[in-house]
Amino acid sequence: MTSVQRQRRTDARDSRGRWFLAALVVVLMVVGTGLWRHQRARAPVSDPPITGELHVPSVYWPEGRGTGRWDRDPWVIALRHAQVLRAAANNQGDYSSELLAEAFSVEFLRRDARDTAESADPAYYMPGPRPFVVLEVRSDADTAHVRVCSAWSWTTTEEEYVSQLDEFRSGSGSDVTWELERRPDGTRRVVDVTFTGDIHDRCPIAGAVVGYFDPAPPYGEPLDAVLGPDGRVVEPRSLQERLLDGFARLLEEES
Repeated sequence: MTSVQRQRRTDARDSRGRWFLAALVVVLMVVGTGLWRHQRARAPVSDPPITGELHVPSVYWPEGRGTGRWDRDPWVIALRHAQVLRAAANNQGDYSSELLAEAFSVEFLRRDARDTAESADPAYYMPGPRPFVVLEVRSDADTAHVRVCSAWSWTTTEEEYVSQLDEFRSGSGSDVTWELERRPDGTRRVVDVTFTGDIHDRCPIAGAVVGYFDPAPPYGEPLDAVLGPDGRVVEPRSLQERLLDGFARLLEEES
């Protein structure tokens, strides 16, 4: 082998080595950037409180607001915001705020206010917005159906029974679908929620985004009254009325 051939072989090996090193650097940069973004997204964060007719406390997210594929979807953003307002209304027993009217339909608020009134003594408080994992989003310009795995048990009367983060890493929830619509002014609001499958079906809720109100609700203290969306006090139904209503819903679901 001549000296020229040996030099060419050496140059070829050096070239392959440089290409390999360059490719390795690119891979490490991509992986490092991904890990940095993930860590940044999972860092604790707090939302500021909202003051007004409906006081919404600050929400503390121990692991950030989420890293799922749907987190930037405007329908999902609207649903998460609505859940924060809904939880605050439940804890205060007040569904008459204009904020709620912008985030939910009047019919939905009436049902929610009635349910809260029927559990007002002792009051069942929500530690924060109900956690959920987005499973599917079907939408067009004016409507959307957001199917989620939602926390099954999230209300409590005592602080020591508040669900912790570990319970959302391997637990299960309810498979439900939220229906939303776009209002004439371009804002989005929740219209309805239904069980996607059977009411007893369970789905994996691992990875759910969990937020807690700060300060926490006044666990153990009953609500004086519950106001509906019209500002009037909501009177709880009798046990007989509730049983009849539940029976009617079962018949409707089976038909």
